[in-house]
Amino acid sequence: MANKTDHMTAAEYQAMLKQTPKRGKTKAKWPSLPPGAIVASATTSSEAQTDNRDLITEIIIPGRVPGMNGPDGLIRMPHWKQKEIFERYQLLIRQATRNRHTPPVRIELIRHSIGRPMDYDNLVSTGKKLWDAAVACQLIPDDNPQVIQQREYSQQRAINRHTQMTVIRIIDLPLSPTNHDQDQE
Repeated sequence: MANKTDHMTAAEYQAMLKQTPKRGKTKAKWPSLPPGAIVASATTSSEAQTDNRDLITEIIIPGRVPGMNGPDGLIRMPHWKQKEIFERYQLLIRQATRNRHTPPVRIELIRHSIGRPMDYDNLVSTGKKLWDAAVACQLIPDDNPQVIQQREYSQQRAINRHTQMTVIRIIDLPLSPTNHDQDQE
């Protein structure tokens, strides 16, 4: 006997798919925000307009940023889901700012979560996709040690699951005399 899908029109097949119950996990649900809420926000210091070395960019990523470990950690996450998260971070960064930082910079990551505190190396891994997205958006030229000369990671307890967020801050550092001389040549 022939399979039911052998002689169906495209419209009939689409109707059949809509009636078929979905199995397994569906796509990740991002935290729902009230209408008019800021999805990602960026602040820039007022001095940045006069001296480019005083540029400070702060971006707030709503929701929980996955770490490396745990049941929904990056190490257990399929590649398509990691790509989806990366693209979401790129969109949030592009919506938040068009700033461009020049080396050297200092980065800060502050994770606000209701879960138990992460160990330090897992906390650092939460920034991996965020910093890759910042490079892809040209917020920073690269994420190597020559560009990012200082790093700080911290975590704070969130009040409830609706206040979970990750704050990333990028600060231009003063040029050292050797770097300043090379830039002028």
